Amino acid sequence: MAAGALALSATGAEAAGGLTNHKISGYDNAISCMTASRCVAVGSGNSRGLVVSLDNGKQSHATPVAAEYLDSVSCPSAAGCWAVGLGLNDSGLVLVKIGRTGQVAKPIKVTAPYANLLSWISCVSISSCEVVGTDVLATPSAPEIASWNGKKLTIHRLAAPKGATSTDIAGVSCWRTTCYVVGSYTYGDDELAAIVLTVRNGKPGKVHTIAGDGLIGVSCVSASKCYAAGHAELAEGVLLTITNGVPAHVHSESADMYGIECVGATCHSSGTGSSGAVIVTLHNGVPAGAPVADPAVDGFSGTDSIAQYGTGFAAVGPAATSAGSDVTIG
Repeated sequence: MAAGALALSATGAEAAGGLTNHKISGYDNAISCMTASRCVAVGSGNSRGLVVSLDNGKQSHATPVAAEYLDSVSCPSAAGCWAVGLGLNDSGLVLVKIGRTGQVAKPIKVTAPYANLLSWISCVSISSCEVVGTDVLATPSAPEIASWNGKKLTIHRLAAPKGATSTDIAGVSCWRTTCYVVGSYTYGDDELAAIVLTVRNGKPGKVHTIAGDGLIGVSCVSASKCYAAGHAELAEGVLLTITNGVPAHVHSESADMYGIECVGATCHSSGTGSSGAVIVTLHNGVPAGAPVADPAVDGFSGTDSIAQYGTGFAAVGPAATSAGSDVTIG
């Protein structure tokens, strides 16, 4: 166990629906996998940011970092990962590099305007990432995107959608040089609309919207096709297809949907229902079978709460009946 690591809370256990749960340290809401057997979960623990390294779904070590918490993590390859979060004492953005064996480098403090919430990251390589969030100091609040090459952050501020009273950017997914940023905005009498922003070569492009929905998670399978998860005004959850940046409503869910991870035509989406965490499997954007509940997890409520794991998935969320979090393997 690495120096400063936190103790593993329990061993794996079989869950309902063919799922397997493993207890891990901390309060973790984001996960990404470098290989078919090695993943990283991030969050917070003991008033610090926390990086939890996983081998074969089980915690190998947990490393506290000098941050209030870590929001998001992206592992583009076996070369490693980048995590993003808030510095100690609300001191601004930090980026944390995680090596191929799970070793954690000292957090990099990045100069960024105070209170601008750059919270979500997607990397196509260890030297090419997009970091997105919401400029909460703008009136109304507006999207903000940034390119990160491992050393320098280049920020682009954008205007809020026309007529918006507030904006909430919630996720990003990149495919080579094209990224799609998703979120929601309110307008009129607190009416809701989803926003999809196209980014190519680090530069913001067209914005498309769809009334009645709000998007949280997104996963791209090509430069022109992505799938997204979120919520709707008239339903608890919603799953959408995005084609060339244009969102189209596909399916409503009884659970609040947050994360989504897709490979080819198959997606797994993570969410929170009335009895706890749920996983929805989709094929070509259409649900394939009934949602699977995981009562061991209080809920999957993170934008990056699910990741590809081998031919299946790994999802993370707070444990339902004990301290710490659970990783669900399916």
